[in-house]
Amino acid sequence: MTLSASQLLFGHWLRDKDKTVAGYLALSLQYSSIYTSIAMTVNRLVAVNCPQKYSKWFGRKNTVMYIIACWLIAWVHNAVHLEDGCSFTFQAETCQFEFSNEQCGRTLSLYQDLIYNVIIAIVSTLVDIYCLLQLNYKKEMIAYSVNRRKREKPWFLQTILNSIFYVSMLGSFHVAVFFEETSVRFILTVAAWQLWLLSGPLMIICTDEEYRTPFRSFRHIKTTTEVTTAF
Repeated sequence: MTLSASQLLFGHWLRDKDKTVAGYLALSLQYSSIYTSIAMTVNRLVAVNCPQKYSKWFGRKNTVMYIIACWLIAWVHNAVHLEDGCSFTFQAETCQFEFSNEQCGRTLSLYQDLIYNVIIAIVSTLVDIYCLLQLNYKKEMIAYSVNRRKREKPWFLQTILNSIFYVSMLGSFHVAVFFEETSVRFILTVAAWQLWLLSGPLMIICTDEEYRTPFRSFRHIKTTTEVTTAF
């Protein structure tokens, strides 16, 4: 977002090669988040279906290794965007990120950016829905007490909502090409991308009572301070 805003305000200050690197960094960070989210989905699947093996498969050391692997895979497979004709760069003229118009860029735009990402989102969502249903079926199990189910359900809801927003964001990128207005394209691409990134923390606050409590406490402190000041 900083890169986009700086180019809109100050014009072309990056070399084409640097723009390519910036696009690579943006996509690598995005896929690092996506693959980490997939690891969390697998974590929940194991916790629901194989609780006796959970502590072994997802101990502290193994979990760290899984996260490192997710990040490495993301940074390695996105290295293709550093090749000529395969770049993903922000274009100040159209106010949006664009894949290269060459064959490699068009292929990545269709198969990686759209089809591959939609498949990931759909599969992750279906697995989380399955886990949520299994969680409800196992009410009699000690490992899934009432209190634990109350803590787990918001996380499943967040994952499902995140997948819906993610697919919507991907779709908006491809819908943007049908509009000629620069402002509309900016909203459907850069703005939509940033809103999706912001939606994660907001969904956590909205769906999880535990995370709303600090904000309520802050509001209570603020109200108390105002009343005290008035007196």
